[in-house]
Amino acid sequence: MKMRCFFVINGTLQFAVDGKQFCLEFCARAGISVYISRSVTQFVRNINSKPAFFQILFAPSGREKFLETVSIINDNSPINSTQANLLALNHGQVNLGEVSKC
Repeated sequence: MKMRCFFVINGTLQFAVDGKQFCLEFCARAGISVYISRSVTQFVRNINSKPAFFQILFAPSGREKFLETVSIINDNSPINSTQANLLALNHGQVNLGEVSKC
């Protein structure tokens, strides 16, 4: 089974799964684990101005290289969205546009 497990260490994260945003019921707070199948469209983001810390577990493994590379792109301002989108496509995913906040 291909899945991701997000364990929130500190902060508040917003999730959307399969095109549906879960703002009230699904904004995970510290100590919460969220399991999401990799076969559905999904996103996660920090909804506060304070940093959020979380751990992601992948099954099966292999997504680490994408995260290492995209973090370099996202650390530069302004973010090169064309480069980020191409990287995502090379790793079998699509970057979503802007979404509403919780």
